[in-house]
Amino acid sequence: MRWKKYPKYKDSGVEWIGEIPEGWEVIKLAFTGHFSKGGGISRADLTDEGYPAILYGDIYTKYDIQAFEIVNHISEAAVSNAVAINRGKLLFTGSGETVEDIGKTIVYMGEKTAYVGGDVIIYSPNNQNIKFLSYSLNSSNSQYQKSRNAKGYTVIHIYPSNLKNILITVPDEFEQAQIASFLDHETSRIDNLIEKKLRQIELLKEKRSALITHAVTKGLNPNVKMKDSGVGWIGEIPEHWEIKSLRYLIKKNGIVRGPFGSSLRIEFFINDGYKVYEQKNAIYKDIELGDYYIDEQKFLELKRFSLNHGDIIMSCSGTIGKMFRVPQNFKEGIINQALMKISLSKIINSDFFIMVFESIPYQNAIIDNSQGGAITNIVGVHIFKSIKILLPPLSEQLEIVSFLNKETSKIDTLISKIQFSINKLKEYRTALISAAVTGKIDVRDWKKEGVS
Repeated sequence: MRWKKYPKYKDSGVEWIGEIPEGWEVIKLAFTGHFSKGGGISRADLTDEGYPAILYGDIYTKYDIQAFEIVNHISEAAVSNAVAINRGKLLFTGSGETVEDIGKTIVYMGEKTAYVGGDVIIYSPNNQNIKFLSYSLNSSNSQYQKSRNAKGYTVIHIYPSNLKNILITVPDEFEQAQIASFLDHETSRIDNLIEKKLRQIELLKEKRSALITHAVTKGLNPNVKMKDSGVGWIGEIPEHWEIKSLRYLIKKNGIVRGPFGSSLRIEFFINDGYKVYEQKNAIYKDIELGDYYIDEQKFLELKRFSLNHGDIIMSCSGTIGKMFRVPQNFKEGIINQALMKISLSKIINSDFFIMVFESIPYQNAIIDNSQGGAITNIVGVHIFKSIKILLPPLSEQLEIVSFLNKETSKIDTLISKIQFSINKLKEYRTALISAAVTGKIDVRDWKKEGVS
C-alpha cells in the first residue's frame, strides 16, 4: 500500500533524520521524562509463580514490542531487593550480545506492579504518548543513535547518560495518538504473519532435532540390539556402542577456555592482524564474522588460545553450547573469553561430535548444568571434560554424519526460505515504523477498517 505524504516539510537540522513535517519538533529524550535503573534480581530469585519480574533478556528477544508478556516471577523474599515499576513505564535493554539488542524498548502495560532486573533501564515519560515514544525509540533512526553510543566487547552496554541524548521527532498529541493507533493496527497484521511463519520454523527445527537425536543416540539400524547406556538422560543405545568421558576423546590440552580478566582488553585491538574469534562465529557457524584483531606480540603471549584447522569452537556465555568446526581456510587468531576450543583425537569424527551436542539430551544437559546469573555460563573445563560422549565405531559415525547431512539439508533449505520471507516482513515493519514516527508518511486521516 502506498501512503501519502505531508503537504509541507522542513529541514530537521539532523542529517540522519532529514526533513520533517512543518509543526513537528526534534527534541532530546532527556526533555520528555526521566531515567532510573533496575536491579536486585538474579536467576536464583526466579520462581514459577509469584511477583511479575522482567529481565533484560525478556525484552531483546521480543520482536513484538507492543505485546510483551511476563514470563518470569520472583518470590516475596526477593521483592525487597528488587526495583518496582507500575503501568506506563518504558523499559530499555541496557545490555545484550549485539548492538541490535541494546536499547530495545517495550511499554509495560501490566495491571500489577512488576520488578525489573539489572541491565534494564526504566524511563518515565512526562506527557508524551507512551506508545508513540515506544515506536519512535525502536525506529531505525533511534537504533542508529543507540548503536553509536554502545560500549563493550563481549557484552554490549548502553547507559541512561547515552539515552538522554537520543533525538526524536515529535508531533502534537493528537498526531502521536493517531500514529500509535495506526502502527498498532498495521504492525499487528505483520506480526501475525511473522508468528505463523515462526511457528512453521519451530516445527521444522523440532523435526530436525528429533532426527539428529534419534540418529546419534539410537543409530540408523532399527533392528539393532540395544543396551542401557547407564546415563539417565541418554537412555538406551546400540549394544556395540561405547560411552566415554570427553577427557578420553581429546588431544593433550585439548580443551581450552578463552582468556579472562585483563588478558584481552579492548585497548589491545587493532585494525588488522591476528583475529580474535567471538561467540557469534560459533553461534552462526561463520568464521568470517567479527572484526577484532591483535598484533603479533599479543598473539604470541596468548598462543595457547590460538586455533587450528579442525578445532571445534563452542559458545560459553549467554547462548551456550553452540559449536562450529574451524575450516581449512581461516585467518590465524585466538578465541575470546566467551569461547571454548576443543581439539578431538582421531577416534571420534568432529562432525559426529557436533551432531551429538546438537541432540536434545545434550543441549538440555548443557543448559541444566550452566552457571551464572542474568547471563548463563558453561561449567568449568574440568567438569565439562567429564561429560559422557556416545561413541559408535568410526565407520558408523561417518554413516550417521552422511545421513544427517543429507536429511537436515532438506529441512534447512525449507527453514531458509521461510526465514527469508520473515526478514522481508520485518524490514517492511521497521521501515513503516520509521516512516510514521518521522513524518515521512501522513496518517492523520487513517481510520481502522470498519470504523467510520
